[in-house]
Amino acid sequence: MYGLGATFYALLTGTTPIDAITRVTQRKGIDPLVPAHLVVPSVPWATAMAIEKAMSISCDDRFESVEKFWQELNNQTPKQQVVLEEQLEPLKISTPALQNKNQSPTSRKGAFNFIVLATIFTLAIGTALVFALLHNTRSLTTQRTTPTLAPTTSQVTTTPSNVSTPIIVYPEFGSAYAGTVLDMMNNENTSLFLTHIHQNGGNITGYFQGLGMAGPFKGTVTHPGHLQFTVTVQGGSSLLIFEGDIKIGGDITGTFKALNQQRQFTGESGIWNAAHH
Repeated sequence: MYGLGATFYALLTGTTPIDAITRVTQRKGIDPLVPAHLVVPSVPWATAMAIEKAMSISCDDRFESVEKFWQELNNQTPKQQVVLEEQLEPLKISTPALQNKNQSPTSRKGAFNFIVLATIFTLAIGTALVFALLHNTRSLTTQRTTPTLAPTTSQVTTTPSNVSTPIIVYPEFGSAYAGTVLDMMNNENTSLFLTHIHQNGGNITGYFQGLGMAGPFKGTVTHPGHLQFTVTVQGGSSLLIFEGDIKIGGDITGTFKALNQQRQFTGESGIWNAAHH
């Protein structure tokens, strides 16, 4: 019944009526729903009152059946203005002029035909809306009346006080590697040795020989197996920057470039590879 009345209200006024929950929880007991004939003055007063009764907050105040609602919609008997004033007083809305009591038969017939067409069009929509409203109302009532139960022991999820941080496993280096390094600028291929290697997690240190130079190196290795290290050439004349990747089987391959004392690229670069020695 409420849904059907709300559908009539929306069709006749072009606006969606305020939902029932907002009307119930309105402060000071004032119903914020504005009668349909105050929204659209052309809506007959009797029609607006019938719709308002169908949309009563209390189900006891609504029509007992759709048939009685239909009869009231077709009842064009003029009402006394004092009834309208008594109903609108809580809303503090100024009372508009009532419909002309001496309406012509043509005017009454046109209003009747409009209501009949609107009723036929909205019966199907109103039925669906009624079921949806009842479902939502029951769900709301269940949520308000269902007590909150304390979780059982099996439902309680405890968070461990000490959560261990995942340990990153770095690739493990051998103590020495041997291979070759190609100086592409000078087109010179020489032997390469990495010895006295020490590893501490992702940090590595050791000693380099190759390209006719030698010196200590230090660098890092990442979890996927990418490494980089810097060789400080004895005498401090230059630096060698090596980058590479650990391949399946443990072999290492990569590139290098030479920097001067001001850490500027000298143009010398090449490729290298080494295997566990």
